[in-house]
Amino acid sequence: MTFSVKFDGSVEKWAENVAEEMTEESVKLMMQAAELAAGEIRLEAFDAFPEGRGGLGRSFKATMLQSERGSLRSGALSDLVYARIQDKGGTITPRRRKALAVPVSPVAKKMRNHGYSAGDWPRDKLAMVWPKGKRYGLLVEARRRKTIVHYVLKKSVKLPATHYIDKAREQVEPKISELFEDRLVAAGKRAKAK
Repeated sequence: MTFSVKFDGSVEKWAENVAEEMTEESVKLMMQAAELAAGEIRLEAFDAFPEGRGGLGRSFKATMLQSERGSLRSGALSDLVYARIQDKGGTITPRRRKALAVPVSPVAKKMRNHGYSAGDWPRDKLAMVWPKGKRYGLLVEARRRKTIVHYVLKKSVKLPATHYIDKAREQVEPKISELFEDRLVAAGKRAKAK
């Protein structure tokens, strides 16, 4: 990134005036950059998971971060525990149960989209079937004339990496560079006017 500012007078005075101008707007500028990043991550998350409800994308918020050695830092963060594994990929294992319940029926998928899981079904509705020697089981609903498989039970599930954060970074870096360049040039002009 390059830019130029013409000025007359002392370089020291100009630099001092630029520093004052930038100090006053630094937090606002950093938050705008974080908002740009959060917006781009949201778009990429929505594209990566079109069948989802959008909770992952909406979870990213712009925030000021703890400073390191006096420097300002901002970023877009999610408080969802699965945000990282959805980006980088990896293996999920159950924490409190013996297996993960992966929804497969339209009803189970719709329940998931509304925030419900297999544990929210009435206990007498679903029966567990785990064929001997198999690495998976089933949660099924027995009806009069048919049996409906609602969930596949697995000891672990491997999620592929989507790299939605890397894709967002590629999209937002030029926008943030432009934002900072515009503000620095404006600060230089205001400093020159002083």
